[in-house]
Amino acid sequence: NREDAVVIPEGYRQSVVISWGDPVLPGAPKFDVTAQTAAAQRGQFGFNNDFAGLLPIPDRPGHFLLVTNFEYVTPQFMFPGYDPKHPTREQFDIEIAAMGMGVVEVARTPDGLKPVLGPYNRRITVDTPFTLTGPAAGTDFVKTAADPTGRRVAGTMANCSGGITPWGTVLSGEENFQGYFGAPAGTAPATPADATRLARYGIELKPSEMLWETFDPRFDVAATPGEVNRFGYIVELNPWDPNSTPVKHTALGRFRHEAANIYVTADGTVVAYSGDDERFDYLYKFVSSKKIQPGRDAAA
Repeated sequence: NREDAVVIPEGYRQSVVISWGDPVLPGAPKFDVTAQTAAAQRGQFGFNNDFAGLLPIPDRPGHFLLVTNFEYVTPQFMFPGYDPKHPTREQFDIEIAAMGMGVVEVARTPDGLKPVLGPYNRRITVDTPFTLTGPAAGTDFVKTAADPTGRRVAGTMANCSGGITPWGTVLSGEENFQGYFGAPAGTAPATPADATRLARYGIELKPSEMLWETFDPRFDVAATPGEVNRFGYIVELNPWDPNSTPVKHTALGRFRHEAANIYVTADGTVVAYSGDDERFDYLYKFVSSKKIQPGRDAAA
């Protein structure tokens, strides 16, 4: 249709469950677009949802965990008077707090699902600690001065769609991560191999659109060349444990993941399907060498 409205089939209804800036953690302030801060955003619902999964809470009828991705930010809609050529440090700090993922308890009411400030609620941002697992973990490609082990990554971003695993965790695809990395104008790749690798992922050695590299050197490909290699994975979050450390699975490949979903065969083999959301690229199938195990922890 061409209406500027939400249109739903007959017999259905729609309502807003939660909006950008609504509190999800205790102590988060009421949203005020003219006085937004990074500290406030870390306790509030993020921006630009893509995936949304609803997980029933056992023994609590009508209560669910709403797990969402916050794929990207649109600063011209977020900051009154935004100047794209001269973003501020505070705007950058708000942006990295508005992206990532969120876990919010919701309850069914006569007016639809409504958010609850429950014990499971959590915000995952662009600097939340993650564990890097799989064949890339610990290699020189992913080591940085901040993480010489190459196994502890700060944050997730550009999270597109996702999936709920049979064991109750949530998978999220890091998609267009390349757009948040840049370099000073005139920067050249260190080697031809570096140039090929960066070009394959669409990473350009020039100032990025968001200019994050001007506020944090980890987004400067020239200053911190290993940081960009720590994004572009399927991440796994255990929404049932707000103190758990999310995981990035390098075994599922590094590309612009749209999502990942799981199928378990009759003998317990776990199969993951994921697509590269780049034009003319591929759909991938990963077959585990191990069998499914009971529990809600992220897969090793």
